Amino acid sequence: MRIILVRHGETIENKKGIIQGHLPGHLSEKGKKQAKQLALRLKDENIDFIYSSDLARARHTAEKIQECHSEIPFELNEALREMDKGEHTGNTLEERGLTSIFNMYTLKTKRGESVEQLLERANHFVDGLLETHKHDCVLLVAHDTINRAIITILMKKGVSYFEELGGSPNASLSIFEIDDNGNTKTVVRACTKHLH
Repeated sequence: MRIILVRHGETIENKKGIIQGHLPGHLSEKGKKQAKQLALRLKDENIDFIYSSDLARARHTAEKIQECHSEIPFELNEALREMDKGEHTGNTLEERGLTSIFNMYTLKTKRGESVEQLLERANHFVDGLLETHKHDCVLLVAHDTINRAIITILMKKGVSYFEELGGSPNASLSIFEIDDNGNTKTVVRACTKHLH
């Protein structure tokens, strides 16, 4: 199985340092261009299925990619939503004392998700993928923190790996190959060469 894991293009909220969580998000002009660049990078990939987060910023990125793969099944899936940051959603990083969106998961929340809950969500989704698409190439269009959780699960690691993994830039892609024994090989990680 081959998994291509993509982060959505830049949003207006990203530029403003807003914690988006389950907010839809709006692609900036740069983000729209990035989505087109991603589509060109992936147009010759032999993709069997596309899953996208149902949040607008990921969906709009996925739809641009799908224009080059119009015959491929496309499904929106809530399991690919960004980490729910509860009461922090809509606040700026500065308001929450953060310097980077990639540290967003460190914010404790009363109404959102913990890292453990996020990993559980990712684990359930990955199990379904492995069951349904054993020999397929699947494209996932989602968000930084849920993508990090999916990678953690693919690598059969835990919270400490998730925290050390680091974030991925907007419109970057990672590619993984999983053999019949469930072993995962990283082909590329957080690649942005198509954006230059």
